[in-house]
Amino acid sequence: KQMRDLGVIVDGNLTFKSHISVIIHLASIHRSFVSKDRSVLVKAFCVYVRPLLEYCSPVWNPHHKFLIDGIERVQRSFTKAIPSIRYEPYLTRLRLLKLQTLEHRRLLLDLCLCYKILHGIISTDLAQRFHLSGYPSTRGHCYKLRAELFSVDVAKYFFSNRIVAVWNFLPEHVVLSTTFSRCKSLVARVDLTRFLSVVEPGHE
Repeated sequence: KQMRDLGVIVDGNLTFKSHISVIIHLASIHRSFVSKDRSVLVKAFCVYVRPLLEYCSPVWNPHHKFLIDGIERVQRSFTKAIPSIRYEPYLTRLRLLKLQTLEHRRLLLDLCLCYKILHGIISTDLAQRFHLSGYPSTRGHCYKLRAELFSVDVAKYFFSNRIVAVWNFLPEHVVLSTTFSRCKSLVARVDLTRFLSVVEPGHE
């Protein structure tokens, strides 16, 4: 049994496989693009396709490799359809188009949401699920979180738990940014390769 809540399809096991399948299907609209102009195609993809693949992603961001690859395949297909770079490796195509992997973008969206919650920019019950580590450390920042131990994937990979390791990895000047816009800008420059299954350009 499944239901749609604010545009996200939720199944009984909270796997979000159905939701991911639907957004991948919807994102196939990129195949209808007829222009051969690189800049026009990239802009159309970013405006009409990518938002379909990222809407509410902190809720359903997958940890299974086959789901991560399934979503990434949309962008792989799009970039491969651009004649001038068709035969370049995927990561090279992204670098040439100044794009990031979709997996990386979802991770950045997770981190941005975490910043908003911990700094009180948005009010949500999720704040009750975050636990500051409480342990003094000479390394890292004062907003370090403590992960909880769970035996089931639904809880283990829930947003407030899966984000802990990445958030704790961020440099202090990023976490303590005085504004969200500055944090968003700084976090985009942090090398998060170790947390990605699809390695970014520059780490092929």
